[in-house]
Amino acid sequence: MALATIGIPVYNESDYLDETINSAISQTLSDIEIIISDNASTDNSIEIANRYSKNDPRVRVIRQTENIGAHNNFQILVNEARTPYFVWLGAHDVFENDYLEKAVDFLENDLEAVMVYPKKAFAIDKEGNPVNGAKCSSINTSGIEWPLKRVGHIAKNLTYCLNIHGIFRTDILRELPFEKVIGPDNLILGLAGIYGHLKSIDIIGLRARQVHIETRSEQKKRWEEFGIITSEEGKNPFSKLIDYHLNYINKSKKLGLADKILNYNSLRKILNKRYLGL
Repeated sequence: MALATIGIPVYNESDYLDETINSAISQTLSDIEIIISDNASTDNSIEIANRYSKNDPRVRVIRQTENIGAHNNFQILVNEARTPYFVWLGAHDVFENDYLEKAVDFLENDLEAVMVYPKKAFAIDKEGNPVNGAKCSSINTSGIEWPLKRVGHIAKNLTYCLNIHGIFRTDILRELPFEKVIGPDNLILGLAGIYGHLKSIDIIGLRARQVHIETRSEQKKRWEEFGIITSEEGKNPFSKLIDYHLNYINKSKKLGLADKILNYNSLRKILNKRYLGL
């Protein structure tokens, strides 16, 4: 069995998909599987993906017959994984060629860590040149014993969400919620702290291409189209993100009663301040 899965969610990414897939198949850790889920693209992304699957047995392609929304497309990749470790690679992004080898080696030797992310990550433009504006957030939870304190630490420090491209333990990732909510990566990363530590390694890891820059109105239209927000007035859309955090915690059998008694209310205050400014 392979050690790690690279999951590539795709929607109309033909301009960059060759470079992205090449960065996956060129990893120094060769014991991997690569799963590409095409979300009913209208360009030739599926043809590009199928070309690689024909030439490399490690590459598997899934074709959605209709657009199922980004969060569903991300989750399908996790469900399809057949390895102990999993990472998402954006279909216009590029991994450094030793990223998986170093990250998997770290996880193999640190059983406290449920995810490891690169301390450094660069944003690049359409031509691949470095630009300002993206990095991994400092959400290392080393030394934080209480699970809910780890969740609070992650929420307070999560600004750029490139950390979602860290390497997860697949079984833990499957326990986490995939919801129609603004900030689904915030939800996944925050709640991963219940299960163990999120740690960083001092490598670059990822070059994230900035190509899909939406206006506020375009972003709102997309959120409404996929049911992420509604036209309800007077309700901050980030309230749903907080509700999902707290509901998951209330139902969790992983958390001890002492942790909930000591840290639940302080976590709620952190979430309200972080996402609602209260």
